Amino acid sequence: MNQDQHFFPTESSTLSQSALSNLVLSNFDAIKKIEYCRLISVGINDTYQLNTNKGIFFLRVYRKGWRTLEEIKAELDFILYLDKNNISVSLPIMKNGGEYISQLSAPEGDRYWVLFNEAKGIGKPYDSERSQQYGSLVARLHQLSLDYNNKWNRFTFDEAYLIKNPLQHIKPFLKHRIADYEYLKKIGADLYSLIQSQSDITASKHIFLHGDHHGGNVHFDAFDNPTLFDFDCCGIGDRSYDLAVFWGEVVPTSFTTESKVQRDQLWHSFLKGYTKHINLTVGELTAVKAYVPLRQIWLMGMHTHLYHNLGNRWVNNDYFDLAIYSIKEWVKTLELI
Repeated sequence: MNQDQHFFPTESSTLSQSALSNLVLSNFDAIKKIEYCRLISVGINDTYQLNTNKGIFFLRVYRKGWRTLEEIKAELDFILYLDKNNISVSLPIMKNGGEYISQLSAPEGDRYWVLFNEAKGIGKPYDSERSQQYGSLVARLHQLSLDYNNKWNRFTFDEAYLIKNPLQHIKPFLKHRIADYEYLKKIGADLYSLIQSQSDITASKHIFLHGDHHGGNVHFDAFDNPTLFDFDCCGIGDRSYDLAVFWGEVVPTSFTTESKVQRDQLWHSFLKGYTKHINLTVGELTAVKAYVPLRQIWLMGMHTHLYHNLGNRWVNNDYFDLAIYSIKEWVKTLELI
């Protein structure tokens, strides 16, 4: 072992909450006192809640290697652009020196961190009204995206991102299930070809998307006005993808009659709110359908990619049984192939 190496090699560490409190106090003059700092989420990134004299804030510490500095700058720039155009979002907080992004040295290497304010309202169960409000908000975001001048490199929701890269991470887990892997490979290619064949979605193919409208990244105030947060999955792509994420994930994976009815009711309400602002073409609606199961392939790729960092014992045969069953059910239900 190198004499300069003071730590056992680490892939992911849990940071000291008291040290993070001191880090925030030293970088934000307006925050004079922190009542507590708590780790509330360990996932793609680590999220800490800080209760302070200035209210509640959320500190995101990005996983080492998950996002480049330029990708984080793109995320924050888009959030600030939306805020300037009256979209309610959780905002990054500027440090004393005028920057938003910092680095800290963890045992596994340098990690970026950003402090965000609390999104207005709370998480609420979805009903027709809230789904419609959410759909309207997403449409307004997409309208603004058409005029957004992105200055930074950010990933694109293309074939490599949604299918090819995820399949590379999935493949080692399906060595004993070759037929299932070949199915995912073929259905992914077929669905992407279906999207590419829609000639009337060109205008919406290259806009900035939130990328993670599964229903859990929005709060509603007392009047059910929505506020968006967690833009970590934002990127460039076809607006149909954003809509597909909501449709496919607003109700937990289940294909009982009751779940299907609930999912369709919420989806049609969301779509009603969206189409008050943007008329979707037949091709875009077809693409929405195709993106629903493609998103499931991407999720499987993310889970298997982060398997060693998160210790996900649930990424097992039962997990793949359910995930592949879900994809097949979506393809059959939506009559895609």
